[in-house]
Formats: sequence, C-alpha cells, structure tokens
Amino acid sequence: MNWLEIAVHVPHEGIDMVSNIFDELGAGGVVIEDPALISRYIEANIWDHYEFPPEVLNRPMPMVKAYLPEGPELEDKLVLLQERLAGLPLGSAPKVETARVAEEDWATAWMAYYKPVEIGRKLAVKPAGKNIPRRTVEWFWNWTPAWPLAAVITPPPPCAWSFWREL
Repeated sequence: MNWLEIAVHVPHEGIDMVSNIFDELGAGGVVIEDPALISRYIEANIWDHYEFPPEVLNRPMPMVKAYLPEGPELEDKLVLLQERLAGLPLGSAPKVETARVAEEDWATAWMAYYKPVEIGRKLAVKPAGKNIPRRTVEWFWNWTPAWPLAAVITPPPPCAWSFWREL
C-alpha cells in the first residue's frame, strides 16, 4: 500500500485545529514539526541525538503532517481538507504540500532511530540487522561495542518497537 504525506504549514495557533481536521479525515495521528520547539530542545541539550535538516530548523512556522492511504476516497478527503483549511480563522488558508510515500520506505525507516544500547559492561541490545539496506542505516553495520560483551540481545523487528520503548 502507498501513502500520501500531507504537510500543512500553519501558525502556532492553528496546530490543534489542523490536527483535529486530520483526525476527522481518518489519519489516526499527526507529526508536528515546530522549529521553535525543536530549537528550544536543542539549546536545552534535552536530546542526546537529533538529525534535523536546515530546512526544518529554519522554517518560519510549524508544519503538521499526516499520512492517508492511497485509494478511491483520497481525492474526496483532499477536497474536504482544502475546504476545512480555508474555513479556519487564521487570516489566510495554510500552505499544503503533498508527497507520495511507498510502503517499503516505512519498513526499515524506523531502524535509523533504534541504535544499539550497551547496558553495563556485559550486555548490549542491538536491533536485528537482517534485510537492512546498508545505505539506509550505515551506523548499524559499523557498530562495535566499547568493550568485550558477554551477550548481545538481538530482538526481531516486530519486538524491537516495544523492546526499545522499555529501555
């Protein structure tokens, strides 16, 4: 299945309104890229790792993204989205960008954020590397522990999501 990524540039006061519209369209969730918030987190040294391209950090206003599956209802949902955005009390209709996303891209993209974790001096947890394209996750192939380990746990991808959240 393929998806349509819909990105709406909106001022801060419109983030919740646009998120609600996406929810009503059946998106099931949104991604909010707020350059001001990201900059505050970076300056506060809250994250140990982050990768944001300059176009995200230098964007003049936040962006709310949602993903809708391609199918017969997609065009109707896009028309409804434009109508709802035009009716928001923001002065002018927000700018909308779309991009097609292939299902295969999502299959391994998450692995870029789940890196090996060393627990003490004897144990490490490393996500399964089977079928990971080298160009996608270069760090994965080059990882070596800081010292000899007694065990390396390698949970399979379906387990890795919940396993990594617990660490």
